[in-house]
Amino acid sequence: MHRTNLNIILLLDYNLYVLVMKKIVASLILFLTSTFSFGQNEGCDGVRYIDDSFQNVTISSNVLFGTNKTIGGKSQDLFMDIFEPSNDTESNRPLIIFAFGGAFVSGEKEKLHDLASAYARKGYVTASIDYRLYDKLALIDSALLIDVVVKGIADMRAAIRYFKQDFSENGNTFGIDTNCIFVGGLSSGAIIACHVGLLNNTDEIPEYLQSTIEANGGWEGNSSSNTQYSSEVTGVLSFSGGIKEIEWITQNDVPVFSVHETGDAVVPYERGPVSIDLGLFSVPLIQISGGKEMYDALQTNNVKSELISIPVNQHMSYFSGSTAESYNDSILNRSSKFMESVFCDITVKNKSLKNIFSVFPNPTSDYLTITTNTSIQSLSIYDSFGKMMLKTSKKNVYLGNFSKGYYFLKIEYKSGSQTQKIIIK
Repeated sequence: MHRTNLNIILLLDYNLYVLVMKKIVASLILFLTSTFSFGQNEGCDGVRYIDDSFQNVTISSNVLFGTNKTIGGKSQDLFMDIFEPSNDTESNRPLIIFAFGGAFVSGEKEKLHDLASAYARKGYVTASIDYRLYDKLALIDSALLIDVVVKGIADMRAAIRYFKQDFSENGNTFGIDTNCIFVGGLSSGAIIACHVGLLNNTDEIPEYLQSTIEANGGWEGNSSSNTQYSSEVTGVLSFSGGIKEIEWITQNDVPVFSVHETGDAVVPYERGPVSIDLGLFSVPLIQISGGKEMYDALQTNNVKSELISIPVNQHMSYFSGSTAESYNDSILNRSSKFMESVFCDITVKNKSLKNIFSVFPNPTSDYLTITTNTSIQSLSIYDSFGKMMLKTSKKNVYLGNFSKGYYFLKIEYKSGSQTQKIIIK
């Protein structure tokens, strides 16, 4: 072949190689940017996540997220149905995980399909999950109810971790923002969601509850093995739910949107017993604080919260019951605006935290020191796939046992978080 022609071919091959490598690098940068956005959601326009922007939804049915023993000793696989807005181009969307109602003795995830679809049409990704119900051959009492609630909490935590693991290890199949995960539910499902969002291991937990938690696998539970992933959430949607002890609500808790009937005789509007309806009569069990007491405590602690009080002596009347025509649409609209304001606040706070801390040295081969002009709640190190490698509250951490490469440092403050890339050499 003529040398000039050969040089042209080699030059073209080299230019093609450079073009391909540039595209690979650009794709990698895009991946890392989207993976570690930490709340930089692209909504906040007053339309998406509030209006019905999509006509149809796509459903992934019976996605397995865990397995565990019921209170009656049976093995139960845990499934969820996942709803996405059809033909959506956004790949960094808030997620809402819902649990059905049924007094912890009945119900199924299919009951929440309409609600999950309604939020998906607004642009959210939603999931309706299984959780273990009471199936013991004995009349339920307070101790048994607490046990089954703890099991439900563990199951919801497993569902949260499923999405975070999928984000990290499977390329984010469902296009979610793992820093914008809300949990919610109806009645008993809302009680589970409230405890997932508001109860944490820094609260004063009585011995009877602590022993029940430990008997069910510890704080994260044992419904799935991926406990290296966090089950922390961004907010709670409580539809006729409540929390066992109002003292567990503190200034560090996540935002809560609540709806509750003022004369609810099943889950109390303020403080009272949860009752299980057995047909001819009902059985009052544990004392619980409902929507009004939660709202007051959240307001006292300056935690973002909203409460819709419905003046009727009913339970869960507002989605498909006697007050649905008056309240259904407004509840969907106001809860959507509430959630949008939550993840938009995260974006604003992240921007305001810019340059609030410095890291030295970077690159590092051993110790990393963080200097900041405000107190920090936690420091986390993530690898390039989004897996948490370390979490601490120290400002001087040893990283000499980490493999060489790129990592991401996330600093959590009381008012938000900030992220920076670090290099270990």
